[in-house]
Amino acid sequence: MNILLTGDPRSGKTTVCKKLIEIATNHGTECGGILCPEVNAGIDRIGCDVENLITKEKEVMSRLKDKADFEGPEVGSYLLNPRGQEFGRRSLEAARSCDLVFIDEIGKVEIEGKGNDFMDTARELLASDNNTNYVVIVRNRLKDQFLRKFPRFNFDIFEVNKETRDILPEKLFRKIIKKDIPEK
Repeated sequence: MNILLTGDPRSGKTTVCKKLIEIATNHGTECGGILCPEVNAGIDRIGCDVENLITKEKEVMSRLKDKADFEGPEVGSYLLNPRGQEFGRRSLEAARSCDLVFIDEIGKVEIEGKGNDFMDTARELLASDNNTNYVVIVRNRLKDQFLRKFPRFNFDIFEVNKETRDILPEKLFRKIIKKDIPEK
């Protein structure tokens, strides 16, 4: 099953994934892939890191141009870290045998084919003939472009917003794993 989580910036997409991972892991589901939590300095967002869900290792994925200590492709006021992109690609490769794989998040650079082989790896994973379930995160404004890039994959689409972010983790677990969660 392929799930596409969409939402505006800071709507809670990564938070929904973290809660879904917690629920799935507690029910014996092996999770892998990547999450890209934002990094803040006080109340200001300065970028994001990429976390390997299997090893829990992290690498810098992006930083504001004036905060970056690396060179890389520009995306608005941010620079993407080529080491972070490669780390993310390798983390996805390592998740091939997991039950539930997260790809957080596919952005403008990946959709436009810039950077490294990240999108090729994502496409290979989604096309693989295994029983893995995928949760892919894309911002609302990029959803249509993403779906045009992946036309043959069937995605169940869920939007994260303030009304849905608290109920989505359990709802997605039930849909993906097809198990009931005992009421609290």
